[in-house]
Amino acid sequence: MTVLRALLEARLRAVSPLPVVFENREARPPPGRPFVLARFAPMTAAGDATLREETGTLRLCLHLPLGQGATAAEAATEAFDAGLSGRQMGAATAVVATGVLLRGGGQGAGAFWTVSLDLPYHALAWR
Repeated sequence: MTVLRALLEARLRAVSPLPVVFENREARPPPGRPFVLARFAPMTAAGDATLREETGTLRLCLHLPLGQGATAAEAATEAFDAGLSGRQMGAATAVVATGVLLRGGGQGAGAFWTVSLDLPYHALAWR
């Protein structure tokens, strides 16, 4: 559902305090610098010749260099929560509603501290 992705990706880029890298894209994270990895996880999809409905999660994984930890993670999480939670986005052929941003735990991953965030969404698109 490209319209759905376009709406959520544009909103994510607009509110992100970190560079955004999307899964399955050519872009690569900046070496040794903080970034957020974003991926879509659709859960249910249904539709017919005129309407498509999808429910899923936009998964965000904050990658922060070790030592920048809690303060940077909190600031980024607050920016994502304020800009993405409980929003409605629309285009001529689609509408997306988001739920409440859910925060997972943090863990070390090489030179980075990672924090996972999940944003549930529900979308309708007209064909």
